[in-house]
Amino acid sequence: MKEHAHAAGSAAHWARPPGTLAACWQAMASPRVFPRCVLLVFGVALTLRLAVLLAFWSKWHWQDGRIHDSWNTLGITLAESGTFGYNAGDPSLRRSPVFQVVAAGLYTVFGERYAAWSITLLLLDSGTCVLITLLARRAWGERAAVLAGLYAALHIAVAYYTAQIEQFTIVLPLLFAWIWLFTRWSADVHSRWLPLALGIVSGLLVLTKTVYLLFPVAGAAAFLWCGRRTFRPRAALPGIAAFLAISALVVLPWAWRNYQVSGGRFVPVQALLWENLWANVYWDDLDQARGTRRPDGDMIGYIREKQDELIVASGGPPPKDWPAARKELYEENLYRKAYLEWLPGHIGSYAMGVIKNAWQFWFGAENRPKTLFFFALQAVPLAAALAGLVALVRLGMAVWVWCALVVVGLLWSQYTLVLSMGRYSLDLVPALAIIFGAGVDAWFSPRRVTDRCHAGQTLNPQA
Repeated sequence: MKEHAHAAGSAAHWARPPGTLAACWQAMASPRVFPRCVLLVFGVALTLRLAVLLAFWSKWHWQDGRIHDSWNTLGITLAESGTFGYNAGDPSLRRSPVFQVVAAGLYTVFGERYAAWSITLLLLDSGTCVLITLLARRAWGERAAVLAGLYAALHIAVAYYTAQIEQFTIVLPLLFAWIWLFTRWSADVHSRWLPLALGIVSGLLVLTKTVYLLFPVAGAAAFLWCGRRTFRPRAALPGIAAFLAISALVVLPWAWRNYQVSGGRFVPVQALLWENLWANVYWDDLDQARGTRRPDGDMIGYIREKQDELIVASGGPPPKDWPAARKELYEENLYRKAYLEWLPGHIGSYAMGVIKNAWQFWFGAENRPKTLFFFALQAVPLAAALAGLVALVRLGMAVWVWCALVVVGLLWSQYTLVLSMGRYSLDLVPALAIIFGAGVDAWFSPRRVTDRCHAGQTLNPQA
């Protein structure tokens, strides 16, 4: 307690909002002012997103009918034929179902007017900022909630990539709900509804991307470990069992569908792992082969060239009359075989690739100009989140954002081991927003916070 009080006192000595900012700072913690702060967050988020949409209007690829990962094709096929795939009656294993359903809904409402798709997703993302603000209030307090909401609202990279019609826009509210539910559960370990809701959210997260497949088990383990001093682990076991069971039940129908269309193969979400591992090998060679200032789209073209070479060297492409799922599994087996043959003799190259991926996860893009552009978008938000984390660590309060830190660690490590690009890190914006909001609130309000903290004896600051 003395160490925390000393750190808080040191912070209070110099880290106090000056002048008129002090009045705004105090107002942000007022329950009476909070509704106006929520409106402010929504207004800032929507204004910024529409401004980004208009500023880059002529550069959006959807103007020509092109959308990343062909989500429009998948959505149209699902809406018109009920098939999760690129062609009617020919189901695919390459993509997860959640955003396909969203794309199908957008097509049903707006047709192929992709500007309306983009605006709808921008509105949804603005709503995510409001969701962060409203729910974070119950876990971290009014001021931390407003700061977190403003962090998400002012994140230009999120606005830019949402306007492109990207899958991660759907991930953000689910990931924040996952963090919030775990945080609330840590304060009420005997709750019946929290593990049930958490199981549903976890299952939906898994069905957005394969990278979230480990989240239910890893989240449960982190929950028990971080809460070992605040509750008896045995008391949480029934809830943990219910949470994991519901997560599995949500994923089960899609896994069974994949089992059927693949001819009896276990594919829980999508068949892309070995292709990504194999592609990462050639991405490391791309700078030497094509230069760092290569044209946009050249990376995909280079990878496709190598894919064609691999298929030819392995005996040629599969028969054209094979269903899509069988072709995809055939190619996935080729990638797996080629990668496992390459790996034993290139351990050093793999290690260097992992180090490179750790950086690229935050800033990487397909060429030097795009990397610099993404760095410009990411630098300030990441520095702000890091400042919030440093504040929490110095005050001994990092345990308050334990779930956000678990999310950052899980995603960063998985992408680092497989394949990383800067846009993948945008999934973490809700976690970084909580770290920033809680950290800044704790640093500038040390006396109020330390009165409630009790040296980390609770995982939930509002408990």
